[in-house]
Amino acid sequence: MYKTAKNTAILSRFNYQFELELPQPKFIKEAWEKLVRTQSGKAKFNNSQNNIIAQKFYELGMSYRDIKNAANKMNIEDAVEYCKSGSYDSAKNLINVLKNDEKIGYDAVKKESISSDRKKQIIDALESQLKINTFY
Repeated sequence: MYKTAKNTAILSRFNYQFELELPQPKFIKEAWEKLVRTQSGKAKFNNSQNNIIAQKFYELGMSYRDIKNAANKMNIEDAVEYCKSGSYDSAKNLINVLKNDEKIGYDAVKKESISSDRKKQIIDALESQLKINTFY
């Protein structure tokens, strides 16, 4: 059995905390575009839409991992919808993913989350802004 007094010197050397900043909209947009294009083989949103998405992802406090998960889930929903009907609506599928993913807007490093009401407001705003902008 170890005594705490003898280990304090060793333990104090490992008492570091790292605060990582969430990505900025510019980097979110780049990552989002690459993830969607890489997984599906084509761009699914125009430049204006990607700017809106990046800003809302930033407001949601999404990390790169959150963005990757959202892209994966959206592309899966697109594939399922395409198999069923021969077409898909990426904007609708993205909104469904965001509304149904409880982890969106959660920063695991800082252990902070936005309120569910605020999350809903941001996603609703994203949905209405994507509807205003023309789709492909």
